[in-house]
Amino acid sequence: MKRQRPQTDETFAQPQAAAKGRGLDGQSGGVSTPPPPPPPARSQPMTAAEAIAQAEAEGLKLVRATLDNQGSWPNQSGYKNVSLHLDNATRPYKASVTRGGKKIHLGCYVTAEEAALHVARTPEAKANRLEAEARAAAAKADAAKPRTAASQAREAAKQAVKAALIQARREQKEMLQHHRQQLEQRRQQMAAQQAQMLRAAAERQRQRAAPAPPPPPAPPAEPSTGSTDELIQQVLRRGGCPFRCLGLERGASQEAVRKRYLALALRLHPDKIEHPQAHEAFAALEPAYSRARDAAADAAASAPWADP
Repeated sequence: MKRQRPQTDETFAQPQAAAKGRGLDGQSGGVSTPPPPPPPARSQPMTAAEAIAQAEAEGLKLVRATLDNQGSWPNQSGYKNVSLHLDNATRPYKASVTRGGKKIHLGCYVTAEEAALHVARTPEAKANRLEAEARAAAAKADAAKPRTAASQAREAAKQAVKAALIQARREQKEMLQHHRQQLEQRRQQMAAQQAQMLRAAAERQRQRAAPAPPPPPAPPAEPSTGSTDELIQQVLRRGGCPFRCLGLERGASQEAVRKRYLALALRLHPDKIEHPQAHEAFAALEPAYSRARDAAADAAASAPWADP
């Protein structure tokens, strides 16, 4: 029993407006027609009449299969690049195009007209249509002009065909590039999520393996006791430890350093005491607090990861 391919309704290109500068009557130099509206998103299959109406709305042409444009003959579907597969009872019409020497499957559909509509939306069908229009325009121009201008008409037709092929290749390249960008964005998002999960797991593992932090030291006594002169001499101690300048023991916590600094700042403020060294002591209090605070922060950051 044959395995059926997954069904898809995606196409490789969206319908676009007619060539620039082409008028309502198909001649160049006329009033350009506005671009057709994009095809509506459909969850249900189209009937034959709906597919034909949608093709007319998008300015597309459903190409009939002939002996010249179809490799395998006879074509039971009646449309170019649409084949009939009786093993698929619900969607027997298969649409495909040849791209880069390979046959690309576009999907299976209920009606042959819907399959032909998806074929007409591809860059290859657009390039073929533009090429046919260019050849028809070149033939018409060649018949209207004198025989002396036949070479110019042929050159113009060649340039039009070349421009149509370049445009079709550019659109196909942009489509592939957009698809690759989407895949790269998804890959980066998945990598970021995985890295975040690994970091969280490692953090939980370290927290379980880390020893319990030592109990915080007892809060220091407030500098309410002792004379003002003793406190000023303690702060002005040169080259000493910042903890001792604040009246603390080494290893005091950040909260203890902050509370001690605020108490000393209130006690030794020049506006509150009359002492000849009050300004000097109050100025020396800030750098001592900064050094002690940084040392306490470093100790707190490295304490949970210390080796037992």
